[in-house]
Amino acid sequence: YYEDGREHTYHYVPGKNEAMSMAKSAILQKEFRNERKMLDVSYRMFRFMVNPKQALIAEAKRLVKDALTGKI
Repeated sequence: YYEDGREHTYHYVPGKNEAMSMAKSAILQKEFRNERKMLDVSYRMFRFMVNPKQALIAEAKRLVKDALTGKI
């Protein structure tokens, strides 16, 4: 419990916030670029298996966005 009587809603892990912050900054700095690409591809493949129609719409939106931003 906190000093004011509220109950803790999560288990405190020392250093967790610092570790998450370091991981996020590493991802943002593209240190895990290949891992991120692999995760994105896996997610898109899974989305096609679950709901092909919605996946096609999402993929078309992604391609248009990439074309407009110059990523293609």
